[in-house]
Amino acid sequence: MSAIIRADQQLEARYASEQGLARISNLVPRGIDGARMVQSFLSHIRGNPKLMACTSESLGDALLDCCRWGLFPGPDDHVSIIPRRDQATAQLTYKGKMRQVYRDTDVDFIKAVLFYSEEYETGRFKVIEGQEQSIHHEPMPPSLRGEPLGCYAIAAFSDGKRVFSLMWADEITKIRDSCSGGGRFGKGKASGPWQEWPQEMWKKTAIIRLCKNLTGGKTEQGEGWEPATT
Repeated sequence: MSAIIRADQQLEARYASEQGLARISNLVPRGIDGARMVQSFLSHIRGNPKLMACTSESLGDALLDCCRWGLFPGPDDHVSIIPRRDQATAQLTYKGKMRQVYRDTDVDFIKAVLFYSEEYETGRFKVIEGQEQSIHHEPMPPSLRGEPLGCYAIAAFSDGKRVFSLMWADEITKIRDSCSGGGRFGKGKASGPWQEWPQEMWKKTAIIRLCKNLTGGKTEQGEGWEPATT
């Protein structure tokens, strides 16, 4: 009886070879070491029994996605490899999307801010759209600001230009309710990051929308997505 070859061994044979590394080198962005990407990916999946139970084909697709993005799975939390039954999927985290923006554009920093009902009603929050876009925001103390109405994310470029993306509460909650990490609101468990840290999730969702706009959709994953625990 022939021995069963593990999925990671199949991947190593396929992509750590000279021919496989040549393919990887054609996928990764300039400055990324393809061989290091392969070894990092293999180390990551070998530490997770659920990933080791996935098919080598789905793991291979996840590896190639990591190569195209030029981002590594692991402690930096730029990419999550999600096991669903025997299928593995690579998904960019919001940190990964931000990393792409910092790497591929002239953005110096990104931040997200919530705005509230009393700020809007009293004119302390105003948005101007059109050829000259701008946001005016005078934050109020937590005890006075009312309920959150939405969130905006701003990117500051090295030349001084500012770009923002604004999302209203109904846009964010629609995304929340469609997410696997949406907790009791969506398809997930009775608790989750949307329930435990709602304001941080609003900020992440606005940042993801902004990053998608800045990279022309190259982030590829859905808005507001939060990686499942693997």
